[in-house]
Amino acid sequence: MVDAEKIKKLREMTDSGFLDCKKALEATKNDLNAAVKWLQENGKAKAAKKADRITAEGLVAAFSNDKYGVIIEINSETDFVAKNQKFKDLVNKIGQELLKHDFYKYKNIIEEVKIGNETLAELVASASATIGEKLTFRRAEQVKKFNSKQVIGVYNHFDGQKAAVLIIENGTEDMAKQLSMHITAMNPLFLDEKEVPEKEIKKLRSEFEKDEQIQLKPEKIRPKIIEGMINKKLSETTFTLQEFVVEPGQSIKQYMNSKNSFPISKIRYEVGEGIEKQVVDFASEVANQMKNKA
Repeated sequence: MVDAEKIKKLREMTDSGFLDCKKALEATKNDLNAAVKWLQENGKAKAAKKADRITAEGLVAAFSNDKYGVIIEINSETDFVAKNQKFKDLVNKIGQELLKHDFYKYKNIIEEVKIGNETLAELVASASATIGEKLTFRRAEQVKKFNSKQVIGVYNHFDGQKAAVLIIENGTEDMAKQLSMHITAMNPLFLDEKEVPEKEIKKLRSEFEKDEQIQLKPEKIRPKIIEGMINKKLSETTFTLQEFVVEPGQSIKQYMNSKNSFPISKIRYEVGEGIEKQVVDFASEVANQMKNKA
């Protein structure tokens, strides 16, 4: 017979559901340590069964210390789970751990870095079993300071759906944070003019040359008009050319020049970029969660 007090204790130790704890203790003859291992193994099996499910919701988060800036994305199947405090704690725990490591020293940091006895991938798999939904550690990137003049800024949107990390040279932390907020909001594709690929400019020029309205203009002035249109487009997609949302009326480049500063690198994440999302109504999400908690 299963000891009720041990079920309670096992639930506190593992955050697993009542029935799962009962099964674990039955299978291990009320041995708590063995039951914990049983739940871990069973959880991995459950996670494996969820492998084909689409995880397009979740959270992104950016972190920084005096040396590194890190941004990560961990996905869940539903927005309901993305709002779960345990899921938020998982994202924060992993992000804080990654600040301790130089990504360039690893081939696959998700599979190599450990928290306790679990790799980050295993930690996510364990959380998947506890939360009752497939979770995926989708990606992580890092920026690194190379001198004392460089400053890292991070910005996390309040809903956890967008975040950015930026390194600037010759600036303050507040300035770097404001600029990373701009990146989060405006989603520039390129850092500056140097980063814009030549093929992107050729593509824009080709598109504008075929524009019917341009074809109606006198041939002599078409090149000038096209160059103007290319520059306008680049001012929408290039960070330094965009109008600064915090200081309207001037570009990022103008603002940074006034502070004798310039950008070094940036990364921006948005949850589910490039993933096909499944539409699930809120009532179904709640029902699934209640079922998984049983």
